[in-house]
Amino acid sequence: MADRFILYQNGFYSLPNEVACCSRLTGDSLKLLGLITNRVNTAEKQGKELKTVAMSRLLLKRVFGNSVDKTVKNYAKRLKELGFIETYSLQGGDGGEFVFTINDRPVNNPYVLLSRIENELIALTELQTGLGADTLLDAFTSAIQDVEHDYVVRLKNAAENERQAILTEYSNYLRETLQCKGMASVGKCLPKSKNKKSSPLPKDTVLPEDVQSWSYPEFVNHFLQEYHRVTGKNHAAKSSKTGKTVEDCIKDLQHHYRDHENAERKPMMKRHIEAFFINYPPSEKISPTAFLMADCDALYNVQRYLETGSKHTPYEERSFKDRKGKSLEEIRAQQARETKQEYMGKSEDEFIERLISRKRRKL
Repeated sequence: MADRFILYQNGFYSLPNEVACCSRLTGDSLKLLGLITNRVNTAEKQGKELKTVAMSRLLLKRVFGNSVDKTVKNYAKRLKELGFIETYSLQGGDGGEFVFTINDRPVNNPYVLLSRIENELIALTELQTGLGADTLLDAFTSAIQDVEHDYVVRLKNAAENERQAILTEYSNYLRETLQCKGMASVGKCLPKSKNKKSSPLPKDTVLPEDVQSWSYPEFVNHFLQEYHRVTGKNHAAKSSKTGKTVEDCIKDLQHHYRDHENAERKPMMKRHIEAFFINYPPSEKISPTAFLMADCDALYNVQRYLETGSKHTPYEERSFKDRKGKSLEEIRAQQARETKQEYMGKSEDEFIERLISRKRRKL
């Protein structure tokens, strides 16, 4: 049986913007996907890979406004149709559970990938004079519906390194369709910075002195340069486990400092990147990747260092460091106290026999 899902007391809700902005997801189906992802994220944080999520039927019915099972099933049915979950079922009667099985992370869903392209094009589109936005969006939706199914099938069957070519073809199709119909002028879509991450910039790349002018690519470059300087290696383009890119991690860092004043935010992000390598130096057990930096605990540990100057010590090093911090005299005194306590009340013969036995074990 899958782990029980506990709302609020356990877990965290995290969906990438690309998923949250997918036009195929309605509010409540997106909410259900978020609850499922909540449990998956928590399991991943605990070092487990979760493929099945079980949630109390009473809990879900309450979360969705004291609804009936059929209402929740409709949301689950929508998620299955779009490929976000593989199956769903009801088990154990009214006091039982909804059980969902998943195959891949939401960010890799073909509909999410198509929506990302669509949203990028809409953001670059300029309406022709006298044309209403609703007319443009209707034409845009019609163009999508004509080819949507074919592109979803192609993306499902394509290897990861083949997907970008398919998405580029889709982007060109939509742009040409709108422009040929005279509906709008679509600007040139700049290549996404994450496509460049497979070939990190060299160490001597010069970044603008004014940190306030930095965009995501500049912060990405700064991190990659620091990583190369500290480790002597090139950083991976994407996390094979989470699907995150370095730019995604920089966005997490910016979100972490979202409550700071605008004038402080970017300088603090730059200092945070540099302080991260101080608090998490490379070792046999630690690789200071951007994916570790974006971890919730690591973000707060580095922020605490910037505020207090107190360096974070990994758990596996703390007990060793505590022992190492004692002087030789203190260690010998502690050993003498422990020995005295161990042999208290023993006769002389018993004491000698115990010493002989200990010596034999060491040999």
